Amino acid sequence: MTGFRTRAAALVVNNESILLVRHCRNGKSYFLLPGGGVEQYETVEDAIIREMAEETGYCAVPGRCVFITESESPDGKRKIRQLVHLCEISGKMGRSKDPIVAETLFMPLADFEKALFYPNIKKEIISAISNGFPDTPLSVKVTWE
Repeated sequence: MTGFRTRAAALVVNNESILLVRHCRNGKSYFLLPGGGVEQYETVEDAIIREMAEETGYCAVPGRCVFITESESPDGKRKIRQLVHLCEISGKMGRSKDPIVAETLFMPLADFEKALFYPNIKKEIISAISNGFPDTPLSVKVTWE
């Protein structure tokens, strides 16, 4: 896939709950892992640290990459590659500085299964939490929803 935008994302699991941000855009509400675009000359790890501070208030320590997702819009104009890293956090949850983020929360895994989540790798995340994360990142092609 060429011409894609790289998104760095943090996967934080705590007591059978997962850290998520809720976005509201164009009258639609949905959940994402905290994260965002990797800026020019920025590492994925640095992007995760910056985005976690901006969106959640937490200080993040990125660990290893566990998922790589790729998706393309139906019209082919947008392509996104997301690199998901396990993360440890410290500090306190704060109000997001990103106006699109309506809420930051730890969602119980039982609720996460039913949530509207993009890109939709819920099965892969839940399986990895239950059975252990792969030694190398799992690549997943995701249908744009």
